[in-house]
Amino acid sequence: MPDPYLQRPEEARHFCLEVSNVDSYRSALKEAGYQIIEAEPIPHRPRFFTIDPAGNHLELTTILDDYQQA
Repeated sequence: MPDPYLQRPEEARHFCLEVSNVDSYRSALKEAGYQIIEAEPIPHRPRFFTIDPAGNHLELTTILDDYQQA
């Protein structure tokens, strides 16, 4: 029986956390053994995804400037 808490890869549901330094979070999560999933770039929004222990997809980003001005 499939785990009901894990999303199928084709599902895009997630929530996003704005953090002060996305690179430090990427390093810390990678060091802790979490999967890092690189995301399609958005101007002035470095970001990546990971999956928490309950199977939730999380996006982490740092807002550097208005992406619409790029």
